[in-house]
Amino acid sequence: MIEAVNGKVWGKREPNMVLILTGSGIVMGIHTTSRNLNGVQKGDSVSFYTHLRTRDDGMDLYGFSTENERNAFRVLLGINSVGPKTAVAILDKFTFSELLVVAEQEDINALCKVSGIGKKGAGRIILELSGKFISMKEKAKEPLSNAYTDAREGLSSMGYDSEFLDKRLIKLQKAKPGLSAEEIVKKVLKDG
Repeated sequence: MIEAVNGKVWGKREPNMVLILTGSGIVMGIHTTSRNLNGVQKGDSVSFYTHLRTRDDGMDLYGFSTENERNAFRVLLGINSVGPKTAVAILDKFTFSELLVVAEQEDINALCKVSGIGKKGAGRIILELSGKFISMKEKAKEPLSNAYTDAREGLSSMGYDSEFLDKRLIKLQKAKPGLSAEEIVKKVLKDG
């Protein structure tokens, strides 16, 4: 199983595939959400949590920016009649946290906004998500990206309180996910 891929963005391919040049010189094609694809540029160093799907006619690698997102993809694949394209479309429409809310509130209408999902399909998905997905809620804390983790370590060494940093950095990451570690540190130092 390929659990994660690290490397540099080598290019992009339609629909929603990022090409990653690994340290060993192999270029891996990874299917992802358009949100993840739009968040990277050629030459960027990236890490994707991955899910390898094998079929009779080949293999596909799906990648996600967070472990929670990948776990949600796996849960969605376990639902009858939800294939990888539909699961990616759902995760393209909703972040992991938003999908938890949709499942908790049994919001069939929100799920119907995903292309290719009607009321009947949305109802089935909600029913199965309610049991499987809600049990993941305790683990729902969105992890910090590599840049935010590096910035946290730097700020922590400067004496910042861990609880303050966790709250501040998670909030900042949601607002500005593409900042470098240096920009994050400057922003926290400036804003206090």
